[in-house]
Amino acid sequence: MIHPSHIILGSGNKRKREAAEEETGHKRYMKDLGILGCPSDLARSFKQSSHEPIFLNHRPLSSSGIPTELLHPIFGEFLDLCQNAEPTVEDFCFVNVLSESMSKYYDKETERAQKFRDCFKDYFHINFPCIEFDDGSRTDGTWFPNPNDNFIGMNAEVKKEPGTGGNPHIQNIAYYKQYLLQNQDRAEKFRLPCFLIQVNGPELSISTAIYGNKITVDPYHYTLSLACPRSRFEDFARIFCALKKAIVLLQQYYDDPTPASQREFPYPNSVRMDDNKEIRFKYHSALGPLVFVVDTLENSQNFPQKLVVKFTQQYPVPLHQHCAKLYIAPEIYGHMRLPGNWYMIVMEYLSDFQTLAECTPNNLIMDTIKNATEQLHSAGYVHGDLRSTNILIHYLNTASLPTVRFVDWDWAGEHGQVKYPISINPAIIRHDSARALGPILKEHDQFMVSQLGFKANI
Repeated sequence: MIHPSHIILGSGNKRKREAAEEETGHKRYMKDLGILGCPSDLARSFKQSSHEPIFLNHRPLSSSGIPTELLHPIFGEFLDLCQNAEPTVEDFCFVNVLSESMSKYYDKETERAQKFRDCFKDYFHINFPCIEFDDGSRTDGTWFPNPNDNFIGMNAEVKKEPGTGGNPHIQNIAYYKQYLLQNQDRAEKFRLPCFLIQVNGPELSISTAIYGNKITVDPYHYTLSLACPRSRFEDFARIFCALKKAIVLLQQYYDDPTPASQREFPYPNSVRMDDNKEIRFKYHSALGPLVFVVDTLENSQNFPQKLVVKFTQQYPVPLHQHCAKLYIAPEIYGHMRLPGNWYMIVMEYLSDFQTLAECTPNNLIMDTIKNATEQLHSAGYVHGDLRSTNILIHYLNTASLPTVRFVDWDWAGEHGQVKYPISINPAIIRHDSARALGPILKEHDQFMVSQLGFKANI
């Protein structure tokens, strides 16, 4: 029987699969998800190790994947809006009403959940019913952008107070998991971006969830403590204004959703050069965190068959391009800014090079590295991270001259002007004056190059 307060989600049509058919990664993952318990049980008892985690939700911290904003642009646009949106009086009034409601004490969890749904329905102008899955689990509010298709766009989990009923974040992820299990054909075809809202007494948090090669979930930067001074309401209003605009974008996306292509990789698959020529590509493999080898497609004329695509949140493109002209950096073919403060750099793939860490340095190689460093410094620039893994060498034999290319230019800039990030690794041996947030100097590069010589047979 269907109660008027909620909806029963059916499993949908499942394609017939032959028993002998080789399992895809999607099928194996669905089997793994099916072994897990119901959402309320997982909220109380779920744990995973960093070895083969089933959820990429940063618990433990190493259980992380590609950021959700690189798996779907709407999440990056949401982050941009959180910084730049201009809240209206309506947004401010909503925060006032929501804070008044959520700062109260409730005898029952269902009462808090109902009040929360009422606030969200009125503000977002959406249907936000509870839904019940086949296992009997029931959400505290679910939004379908297009009710005729039942694509999930937002889901809520509400707890009466912090510390009651388990972990709302895990429980909400488990509801998303349950949705995938009951819509496996749809999950195989689409990435299914979704906002997850956790209400833990007076505390509210927002997460972005998507199905890449696994369920990937990123939390928004901080939890909103709704029982707070009203002086914070303007910041909260900006966040909800951003969420409201993102919900509109998500609804537009689900009106005609794009099938997932290479779901285990970031969504961008093309870049335009400065002359407006387009390079289209297909991901081949990962070189490292957020660095990939790609194959250019047939209509990308006059480009190498393979390129490297890097995603980063800062990059000195003009500096890199200048150093490429000096033949001490790979050539850049294209670059673009992406939503969420990300940059995509498409550059030369040096297939016949190896890192200095992979070869045995000699006098000739070390002299070539020193000469390249001097060229960089003569131009007034510093690199900041000249480790052996960031130096590529092409060297056939002693009868030929070695060629060097520096990579990972993220920290590079003008001598004394650019600064080290706060996340500098203290385990790496650097110059005594090199420290987090301090200026990067030429002598720092020179010191790191001098340390490379310790491994050389000179």
